[in-house]
Amino acid sequence: MKKNYYILACLSIFLSACHNGIKKDTTVLSSRPVCKEDEMLACTKKEAKATAMIVKLQDNDIPDFRLDSGSDIEKIFDLNIKYLNSESAKNISYNLAGKRITQDVLLKSTLALKDILKTSQNDEEFNRKIRERFDVYELKSGTNPVVFSSYYEPIFEASITKDDIYRYPLYRRPDDLIDINLESFDAERYKGQKLTGRLESNRLIPYYSREEIDFDGILSGKGYEIAYMKDIADLLDIHTQGSGVLKMKDGIYKRARFAATNSLKFKGWMTALLEGGYIKRDGGVGDDKTFYDRSKKFINDHPELHRKIIGQNKRYVFFSIADLKSLDEGPIGTYGLNLVAQRSVAVDNSLIPMGTPAVINVKLPVIDDSLNISSFNNSKKIVFCQDTGGAINGARVDFFAGTGEKAKKFAYSVWEKGNFYLLIIK
Repeated sequence: MKKNYYILACLSIFLSACHNGIKKDTTVLSSRPVCKEDEMLACTKKEAKATAMIVKLQDNDIPDFRLDSGSDIEKIFDLNIKYLNSESAKNISYNLAGKRITQDVLLKSTLALKDILKTSQNDEEFNRKIRERFDVYELKSGTNPVVFSSYYEPIFEASITKDDIYRYPLYRRPDDLIDINLESFDAERYKGQKLTGRLESNRLIPYYSREEIDFDGILSGKGYEIAYMKDIADLLDIHTQGSGVLKMKDGIYKRARFAATNSLKFKGWMTALLEGGYIKRDGGVGDDKTFYDRSKKFINDHPELHRKIIGQNKRYVFFSIADLKSLDEGPIGTYGLNLVAQRSVAVDNSLIPMGTPAVINVKLPVIDDSLNISSFNNSKKIVFCQDTGGAINGARVDFFAGTGEKAKKFAYSVWEKGNFYLLIIK
């Protein structure tokens, strides 16, 4: 009780400080709370959020959509409906261009869209029904479209115990890590925002940085280790993506799920390599097909540079270990249920509520079985806002690619401008 008293006592200081310009972490519980691996592409500029806007489209501005189909359609709808029927969604309250959005509005929107998909015979009928029953909103960056990136869930070899091969620990959430949900104090001012820290001399201070954890060993030997990775690059990857599948030495697959973050400033290790002149990119995004492999080899071959390079990223992610029924079972998103590959997206939760149905219009890569990009095709498909990320702010949409190497190739190849339309029942 005394501990809670001191947390609350210092909270008023934090709230006041946040309002006066101290950086706030906008990440909420997410499967992937930080930038994707190629953060040179993924991390939005700070001014992006300031220019983001959601506008209601007039009838003559609503584009034509496609009658969507696929084996994943029913799955994504069922998951979204389950979420919108849950207690987790009961406090949804947003204002989209003057329209109040609640749990009930999003549930009705999802059910109506599902019905229209089932009953429409062609694109013409589908578009007519959309215009009759829905208001269409577009997320924009000023007068420009949004930027699409992509993320994925990696698969790594790992071990529950430490040995000469598996040396790099994954930590569970430490017992002294404290989260404060600012939104519960002022939903309008602090929507989607939180503070993370620890108590020291009855004061709430920032939690330990990556340098303190990985190189000073501040958490070592406290019983927080839950698995061990083979190399430092694998550890960095799973921290960047925020979750991953672990293939244990006995052949059993487990999922390392996001549990918490210290909420400190993120800087990717490949950005540090580029800025330090240790490695150069050969061509533009998607053109340098060996960039990641060269970066991984360099960081693994130069342990003497680990502290200097990796320590620049103060952000740290903590995990929990869960059983994995199938590799097709996606990681848990911010909305509390599984993500669906090619259907779930991460958005700025301070602007858009979880569970919002949407349609994307963007060029996406087609990856063949040899992990080569065979083409970029325009994609107009239904997606649902079900995740968030520390770098996903403002007019930015992060597309969940799936699990494994094919998804990884897809995710690293996406950095495109496109349209993001929200579908809300009238």
